[in-house]
Amino acid sequence: MKEKMEFGAFCEVYGKSLRNRFLEYLLEMRDLDFAVTDVAEDIGISKPKAYDILKNLEKENIVKKTRVVGGTQLYSLNKEDKKVKLLMKNFKECLDMVVEEYEEKQQKPSRERIIEANVYIGDACVNDLLAEGGR
Repeated sequence: MKEKMEFGAFCEVYGKSLRNRFLEYLLEMRDLDFAVTDVAEDIGISKPKAYDILKNLEKENIVKKTRVVGGTQLYSLNKEDKKVKLLMKNFKECLDMVVEEYEEKQQKPSRERIIEANVYIGDACVNDLLAEGGR
């Protein structure tokens, strides 16, 4: 049973399509060779659909064949292509945006966050007295 496909920041910005999810995966793994069946399995699409997307990306010179291992053809992003360079830059900017949003959330006080403070009357800590049963 296939898992529900998850779209990342790249797809949130450029559109939630199978092609963009395929590209997003390749951009995530940009330094590795990949087998089409692995991409299909990892992103939760059928092998025929993955091969269809790959065929189009290969025609656009976005991916290229690299080597054959154990009878399996491997591919990689064609990092020399201008479109791929632009895609990698845009992917990095999408990741930067996610980091900025995360950091902003961390700086905002949360209603769920509990602030604990000790209250003293003289030398006695009221919090301790309350915890002991209010003696």
